[in-house]
Amino acid sequence: MLAVVAFTELLAFGVPNMAQATFIENYAKVVPDIAELAKYQISLAEVEETFRWLSTQQQLALPGQITPSSTATFVSQLMVMSSEQDRMPRKGVSLFGDERATDFPVLVDPLDGECIATAMVLSVLLKPRLLGTDLPLPSILQLGTEVPEQATLSLIICGNNCFKSEHVQEWLLQASRREACCVIPVIAEDAFMMPSDAFFTQLRSNSHLDEQQWPGVVRALFQEIAVVFVPQSYSSTQNDLELRANQAASRLTATLQPLKDKVIQLETSIRLSQEAETGKDDMANILNTQDDSTASPDGNSLAEPTDGDAPLVHEKF
Repeated sequence: MLAVVAFTELLAFGVPNMAQATFIENYAKVVPDIAELAKYQISLAEVEETFRWLSTQQQLALPGQITPSSTATFVSQLMVMSSEQDRMPRKGVSLFGDERATDFPVLVDPLDGECIATAMVLSVLLKPRLLGTDLPLPSILQLGTEVPEQATLSLIICGNNCFKSEHVQEWLLQASRREACCVIPVIAEDAFMMPSDAFFTQLRSNSHLDEQQWPGVVRALFQEIAVVFVPQSYSSTQNDLELRANQAASRLTATLQPLKDKVIQLETSIRLSQEAETGKDDMANILNTQDDSTASPDGNSLAEPTDGDAPLVHEKF
């Protein structure tokens, strides 16, 4: 296979060793659709030759755990390898901003690589759209940090297992206690479903959280209309992601209500509803008691007779 290559770097993430003869020999069996390349005049022998050539190229291993810091380091290494002039990683440059403290934290499960990648892409797309506004720029909250007291905005990346994460649980509770922190949920998976009552029942059995407060915080969170942002979906294009980022920026610049206020309002509404139901039950009990007190042991009424039912009076002469 003839090819003109200016720079080739093999990015490795759990891939097999392509230098192994068994991998190359069995590739046609593992990937039978490789035969479809024949219509483009690419033979199996050329594919095998390409694998042998790739195994001679320099490899760069992707980080096992994707975080903003590990990704920034990886990109810096890749830029160094691709440039003959720059042989040292750039110091003090972060693609994702200052992740230590921010007035606009992005809450995401630090063990969910897909959701972290979603948070990174959305943060990068939002930053130019928020420039020129009075809003802070988003940064992903890191392990070992808390939602800052001065936080005014937050996004929470919602994957199918995000609310099972102890880190997300703690961060969301912290956000619900901040005076001015407005939180918008971001749906990051097509199959995401809002937690149900059964989910909260199961969660209480193995969680250290306040079993009364936690469900109320999540329900208050989803009183805000969620933003859908699923970059890993096969149907997501660059234009689609740009459109979703515009929608998210529009929501962020609108008037929002702090999560703390929503929790208080929801708790008040539930309490008033419970008090109203209790009042109805008490009134029903009072009426039943009155009905019972006006009946004789044999079931006849003990009420005073009316004028039409005046008793006979036997006078003695």
